[in-house]
Amino acid sequence: EPGAAVGTAVVGVCLSSMVKECILVHIGQAGCQLGEACWSLFCGEHNVGAQDGLYSGAVADGDAAFESFFQEMPSHQFVPRAVFVDTDPTTRDEILKRHKHLFHHDAISSFKTDCNSNYFEGRSMAHTFKIGEVVMDRIRREADRCSNLQGFFVFHAFGGGTGSGVGVELLHAMRDDFDRKIIMQPAVYPSDSSNCVVEPYNSIFTTFYTRDVVNLTMMMNNQAAYKICKKNLRLENPDYVHINYLMAQVVSACTTSLRYDSILNATLNEIVTNLVPFHQFRYPVLSLSPIRHPSSCHECNSTQEILKELFDGRNIMADCGQHLSHNRYFAACVLLRGRERYQREDKDERDLASARLSHRASKTMVHGNNRLEPEEDMGAIQANNAARQLQQLLTST
Repeated sequence: EPGAAVGTAVVGVCLSSMVKECILVHIGQAGCQLGEACWSLFCGEHNVGAQDGLYSGAVADGDAAFESFFQEMPSHQFVPRAVFVDTDPTTRDEILKRHKHLFHHDAISSFKTDCNSNYFEGRSMAHTFKIGEVVMDRIRREADRCSNLQGFFVFHAFGGGTGSGVGVELLHAMRDDFDRKIIMQPAVYPSDSSNCVVEPYNSIFTTFYTRDVVNLTMMMNNQAAYKICKKNLRLENPDYVHINYLMAQVVSACTTSLRYDSILNATLNEIVTNLVPFHQFRYPVLSLSPIRHPSSCHECNSTQEILKELFDGRNIMADCGQHLSHNRYFAACVLLRGRERYQREDKDERDLASARLSHRASKTMVHGNNRLEPEEDMGAIQANNAARQLQQLLTST
C-alpha cells in the first residue's frame, strides 16, 4: 500500500471517536476532473458503488469513519459530501453521465460560458452571474447536512480562469461564512512547458489573494506528475487521465487518517497544527511511495525503503528544482497504509504499546509468543517504529 509524505508526525491505525465531516469543493475544469478521479478512488476504497452509491461492505455501528466524506441517505445510499462548479456548461453533463446516481444533482453547478483562462474575467463573472451566491448556497446546504463539520478541501488550478478567479471569490466567501473551520487547498500549479501565456499571471494573483484565507495549501503541479508517469510508471505518452489519477492517489493517501480510524492526525486541525509552524509557511509539497510499473508488483517494500523514497525528489509531486536534498524541513508528516508483522523486541516497547492502545481504544491486546498476527491492532507499535526510522533517516541526511 502507498504512503504519502508531506513532511515529523507519523500516523498509525487505531479506533477514533465520533465522525467529523469534511466537504470537498471542486472549482473549474481541473478541479472537477481531479475531484471526479478522487471520488472514484474513494468509492473503490470504501466499497461504495461509483454509479449508484450503494455500499457493498459490512460496517458495524460506529465504525464507519469514511462517513466523514460520505453521507448515508435513508435509502442506504452513500452520497459524497461534494460541491462541483465550473463555468463551462459541458462539465456537469460529463460528471452526471459517468456518475448518474452518485452525487446530488443540485451540488453540481455549471454556467453558460467559460472564463477564457483569465483570472480577472473569472472574478468578473463570479459577480455578474452571481456564481458566488449560487455556489455558497450549495455549500451551506451541504454544511447543514453535517453534524460536526471540521472543514473544507478546495480543489482548483491556479493557472485556469475559473479555478483562479472564481476560486478566489469562493474562498473569501467561505472564510467569511465559516471563519472557524479549516480550509485545505489541494492546488495544481501550471508547468513550465504550458502554452498558455497568462497562466503565470493567474497563479501569482491567486497565490496573493488567497494568502490569508487558507490554512494549508497542498502543492502539486502537472510537470512533476508528468515526469513521474514517464519515469516511474514508464508511460510513453501520459495524458491528463493518468495525471489526474496519480494526483488522486496522492490526495487519497493524504486523507487516509480522516477516512479511517487513526491515532494521530485524525482531524484537519491536528494536521495543520503539526505541519504549519507559522502561517506564511503553509505550502507543503506532497510525495507518494512506492510508485512502480505493474511489472514490479512482486517487489516487497519495507517501511525503511518507503521512507527513503518519500524524500527522494523523483517521487515529489511538485517540481522543486535540482537541489531538494540540500533543503531543511520545518515539519514533516508521513502517513503509512497497510499491515505488517512486527517482532516484539523488548518488554518496554510492548508495555508502552499496550498502555497506549488500552488508553486510546479501550481494547484488550492478546499476547502471542514472539510475533503479532496482522489482525491485531498495532497502530502504536507501527507509529513508534516508523517514527524511529524516520528520525534515523533525517539524521543521516
